[in-house]
Amino acid sequence: MALFGPIPLYLPKTPEALVIQAYASYSKEKRAADLQLRPHSFLSILRAGTEANTQQAQWQHIAEAFQAACNAKRFVAHPANYWVLRRKSKRGVFTGLITGMTAIAVKAGKLRPHEATLSDRAATLGGYLTAVKIQAEPVVAAFSSTPALQDLLEEVTHHLPLPEFSYDAVTYTLWPLNARQSAACHHALAAIDHCDLVDGHHRAEAVIHYSNQTGNSSNTQLLTLLVPAEQIQSESFFWSLPQLPTEISLEAFYRFGSLNRIPH
Repeated sequence: MALFGPIPLYLPKTPEALVIQAYASYSKEKRAADLQLRPHSFLSILRAGTEANTQQAQWQHIAEAFQAACNAKRFVAHPANYWVLRRKSKRGVFTGLITGMTAIAVKAGKLRPHEATLSDRAATLGGYLTAVKIQAEPVVAAFSSTPALQDLLEEVTHHLPLPEFSYDAVTYTLWPLNARQSAACHHALAAIDHCDLVDGHHRAEAVIHYSNQTGNSSNTQLLTLLVPAEQIQSESFFWSLPQLPTEISLEAFYRFGSLNRIPH
């Protein structure tokens, strides 16, 4: 079973003007300030249709806003390919492969999770994908014992990249693979039997939901950043609840709890 394949991307023409933080991290005041400073950022797309009466109508407005941004050439369509992404910050440098993991492989358990998901949230994100058809953020998955792929990642980063950009104290560099590198990448990926899901559990479930709704698992891909396992820096966390809820459930922990890092 082929787990991965090249994936088409829409890349921002001027990333600094369009890239945003995680949407949930914005307060109302911060969102308004960002939109005033960068009126065409991805926030403007996600905020489209906020006055709509239904969720489906809002999602339709988001899809139309993204298409309008593409028509205005704020995003550039690139054909299916593999890409190498490097993320550099004070916490370190991460280099991985942007690829598409097939929905069939995800359903077959080839993307191994480490945490449970909320079914309602996954269904909502799946409905969003069905309506909007935009995966704006990849899941992060770790692979191990694939020297050929790791060597290829190293080789590609010695070539000229697309223009890099910085945002929120992080520098991003992106390299498209050429035809020879792409063929070598496809061959190296064939040696991977499974990978471990590091971040994006609900996004992965949403793609499964989307493929089930559309009945098109064979052509559905999960946008994936595939990184060597040794690059993952794991930390310990615990959840705390200010008071015990009536019903103990994952939903209760997410709704009422807080996430705390255990000091080293």
